[in-house]
Amino acid sequence: MRNTLWMAAFLLTTLAATAQGTVGFKTSIGIIPTRPESVYAGNENDYVTHKLTFAKASPVFSAGIYAKKVMGWSYLQVDALFSGYSLGFDQITYNTRDNQPKMVTEEWKTMDLIINAGITSNNIRLGFGPVFHFLADHKSAFTEIPTYVEKLAPMTYGFSGAVGYDIGNLALDLRYENALTTIGDHVFFGAAKSKFRTGANQITFSVGYGF
Repeated sequence: MRNTLWMAAFLLTTLAATAQGTVGFKTSIGIIPTRPESVYAGNENDYVTHKLTFAKASPVFSAGIYAKKVMGWSYLQVDALFSGYSLGFDQITYNTRDNQPKMVTEEWKTMDLIINAGITSNNIRLGFGPVFHFLADHKSAFTEIPTYVEKLAPMTYGFSGAVGYDIGNLALDLRYENALTTIGDHVFFGAAKSKFRTGANQITFSVGYGF
């Protein structure tokens, strides 16, 4: 986490120190496109004990700082944002009399470093670049499953494309991120990795105010 902050500070300071650089504050809201998907968890005897269905994702709220450098027809933009969201799952436990699904929630907080570069003309920007998510906090949803094993990665990443428009001091951006992870990459039942295939992709709209 500390290395993430130093990296973000270095990139933002470098951009701000250059001529015609813009530094400002940014806030955004995003969605994680969802589709129902179910997996099963078993015990040490290979009996199925639980059914988990990915049901919904909350909006992704982010806030932080950004810096942008325009160089003729090209630009470079770096965002350092703190984000939070949750994922909801319907959990059915088969070894009880009540087999009704119960909603359980997994909560995520990340420090995001977004690097975007591309072309700009008439205040319209079109860019592409990597996205790095550094884990800040996590609350598991599956603590009631005896065989659940959590293998969290300190960093995940993906790539995003964005279209932006600048209006005076305002910077508007619509971004799609293709994450290279799924919602279940960290979820194991015993030694077996869960079979969740839904990607942790995001569609985000952000508003920045630069100086």
